[in-house]
Amino acid sequence: MQATSTSDVNGRIVVSVIFDDPLVRAGVAAILGVQSAFALINEQVVSGVGCEASWRRALPEVDVVVADYNSALVICAWLRKEASGRMSRVKVMIISHRVGESEILHALAQGIHGYLPFGCRMEEMAEAVVALHGGQRYLERSIARRVAESFDHEALTSREADVLRLVVAGYANKMVAEDLDIAMGTVKSHIKSILNKLGVRTRTEATAVALRRGLCDMALPALTPADAPHLDASGRAAIPSGSAAG
Repeated sequence: MQATSTSDVNGRIVVSVIFDDPLVRAGVAAILGVQSAFALINEQVVSGVGCEASWRRALPEVDVVVADYNSALVICAWLRKEASGRMSRVKVMIISHRVGESEILHALAQGIHGYLPFGCRMEEMAEAVVALHGGQRYLERSIARRVAESFDHEALTSREADVLRLVVAGYANKMVAEDLDIAMGTVKSHIKSILNKLGVRTRTEATAVALRRGLCDMALPALTPADAPHLDASGRAAIPSGSAAG
């Protein structure tokens, strides 16, 4: 598991662990820190994304960032602005309890390279870091399955996602109309479209599907089928960064 980056320390992959929760941060750092293939940047092990000066100063020397959901998106946004030279080679991986379909797809659209849920195997953290450093994406099996399943259905529009979230919350049509400041007829039209796209016949069924697929966590843009990761035989996504999904 030798690395090739010029930022490697004695041939090791340089990893930055950035979690706002200090206990989670310490746990992830401890798991990765015992791996001989990795070199952790110490100042990042004891700081979260709020310590912006710290992680911005360290990123030019980092190969892979392992972070919580919000921290990872903040870092990806900053990397996009600095997408030149060494910074363009930094890979970002999420480890999070946020595994809703919309959340996963949004993260991938923002440039996330790897995604693991809480409760994943400790060995898989190391496997994912190595995969990212090697130019691949890495999605844990359940995450990859949710992404794949999402392309079996037509994506909801942002307004339909707003309506669905209120329906799941128990709002009647009149309440939805008032909350979104739209006409009752428009609400009914949106609900009809939502039912068709979800492949269900009732609001109750729509709620069950929405909760199962994690559609109500965030009203965020979905990817197109061309962006879908290709799954290997194990159900994980491991694709070259130069592919259509890269």
